[in-house]
Amino acid sequence: MRGFSLGIRAAVADAVMRWAERRSTSAPAFAAFSGDQIWPEWSTQRAVKEGYKASYILYSVASDLADCIRQVPWQLKRKTKDGADIVDNHPLIEMIRSPNDDGTWGSLLEAWDLYKSLAGNAYGRMIEVGGDLDAWNLRPDRIEIKTDSRGHISAYKYTVNGSSEYFPPEEILHFRFFDPGSDHLGLAPLQAAARMVDTSNSTIDWNKNLIGNRGRPSGMIAPKNDLEDKQYQQWHKNLRNQVQGPKNAGKIIIQPFGAEFVPFDLTPAELDYLKAFDTYEAAICKAFHVHPEAIGALGATFENKEWAIRAKWEGPVTSRLSEMRATLNHRFRKQFGTSDPKVAKPGDLFLDFDLAGTPLADYQQGKALERAQRAWACGVPWNVASSVYGTGLPPIDGGDQGYLPVNLLPIGAPVDQLRSTRSVNLETADQIRAHVARVTNKRTGWARGVAVKVGQRFAEERAAVVKAIESGVIDCDPIIDG
Repeated sequence: MRGFSLGIRAAVADAVMRWAERRSTSAPAFAAFSGDQIWPEWSTQRAVKEGYKASYILYSVASDLADCIRQVPWQLKRKTKDGADIVDNHPLIEMIRSPNDDGTWGSLLEAWDLYKSLAGNAYGRMIEVGGDLDAWNLRPDRIEIKTDSRGHISAYKYTVNGSSEYFPPEEILHFRFFDPGSDHLGLAPLQAAARMVDTSNSTIDWNKNLIGNRGRPSGMIAPKNDLEDKQYQQWHKNLRNQVQGPKNAGKIIIQPFGAEFVPFDLTPAELDYLKAFDTYEAAICKAFHVHPEAIGALGATFENKEWAIRAKWEGPVTSRLSEMRATLNHRFRKQFGTSDPKVAKPGDLFLDFDLAGTPLADYQQGKALERAQRAWACGVPWNVASSVYGTGLPPIDGGDQGYLPVNLLPIGAPVDQLRSTRSVNLETADQIRAHVARVTNKRTGWARGVAVKVGQRFAEERAAVVKAIESGVIDCDPIIDG
């Protein structure tokens, strides 16, 4: 005879805890995970099906980044001594205007960025047809990289419906996130966040089935009497079959013995469901370097969402665009002589993105205007301040003359001194900062002296008004005006 001495609640709790422990240490359902806990490969198809299409938070953050990338226009420029000129007639700019017969440049950028988020890699094929350059997207799950004896890429094998084609490396654009464990493949942010995505999906399944199976308190049918060994083994088998897995969440456990119903209390995990989801949302967003508030998560308000969106553009969006720019210019360096704009020499061509009109550009221009206005108020010519702080505004008539407020001069200063201080010749940012600091210090000292004198005048005025009222005067305006 085996007694039921542990109590039915303790037995069920032990079974559930052992199941939860196994779940927490296992790999995500959609991840290829080997026994020694390394990731030998990453399935793009399963990442899309069981990650992107199954997790609302992953879909939100990945598609939001890709949409930002899609919106940004691109230009072809030629480096000059003073900056860069826009090139309007060239095969590369024509490719951007119309990359192929099926889609736009923005749709290509969106697909490439989304594939990078999910697969770690994105591929494009460049084909020259009759002098025109076409760009096409290649699905990363159909790509196999072939290498030579030295480990260099010799070809890209592309397979569709069992039919394969080999493309030479010079035809392929390969965008990827760096993976320190691979020579040629990238590491997807989703791969790093896979456990959190799988856990959040399981939590949703658990809660969904908990609601669907419920309608009454969770519990089980507990034996009234001691069980024989065979009965106990059968009970234990039924317990495993009826408790384990999200689909059984909340079900009443039934046993084929004389029994009574034993209700369960809500567990802390069930009560903490919503709080746990905040953790999942934040963790998944963190893998993509995006603040959850940028996509409306974690109780976003107007203020912190505006800040988070700006941080998203300043961080991951600009970083991803910069990587794309470097890959494109490197790919066309032999064909068209393109180079990275950071190291381009006068005469060099380069593809570049334009962030004008984005939340980041609007914020940066606003800050530049504030700095330029402060410098101008301190006597720096407006055209100089506007150029140094990068307001993006064109020069204005009279903007080469510096001006200072008269009240910054010592009392009794001669007119010729006034004229001489209105013209300030400053050219460099360091000169401007030094001049602003000098004028600011002078203004601060002047303000302190004026504050004392104004305080004295108010005290005298108050005394005069009080004296007049005590003397029976009703109209004190002449005293105040005087």
